Amino acid sequence: MNTKNTEPRSSRTARSRCMNKTAASLAAALLTAIAVASNAPAAEIKTVSGKLVDIDWAGSKIVVSWLSQDDNTFHDVAINVPDSAKLRRGANEINFSELETPSDVTVKYSEDTYGNAELITLSVTHPY
Repeated sequence: MNTKNTEPRSSRTARSRCMNKTAASLAAALLTAIAVASNAPAAEIKTVSGKLVDIDWAGSKIVVSWLSQDDNTFHDVAINVPDSAKLRRGANEINFSELETPSDVTVKYSEDTYGNAELITLSVTHPY
C-alpha cells in the first residue's frame, strides 16, 4: 500500500511555519501572563468595625467610616463589592440592594499595596 503524501511540499512548509508562529505567540502570551501575575501586589486582609456612610449602587462600592485605635481618628475606606461578597444582617444573608446608611457594620476586606479594597464579608451589626 502506498501512503505517499499528495500535498505539495510548499503547502506543508507554509502550514508548518504558521503552526510554529502560533506556538511562539502562545508561548509569548503565557510568559507575559506569568510575569504580570508575579508582579501583582500582595493583598492584605483587614477587618474593621464602623459605620456604613455611603453606598454607590451603580459602581458597587461602599464607604465605611471607622475609628482607628492607633491615632484616635476616623478613617474612611472605599470598598469594591464583588458579587462573591457575603453580606449578612444578623443570621440572614442579604443582597447589596438591602444595605442602608447609616448602619453599624463589621467588614472584612482585602487591600492590595495600591490601596484598592475589595469586600469579602459585611455584617450589619445595628441598622438605623
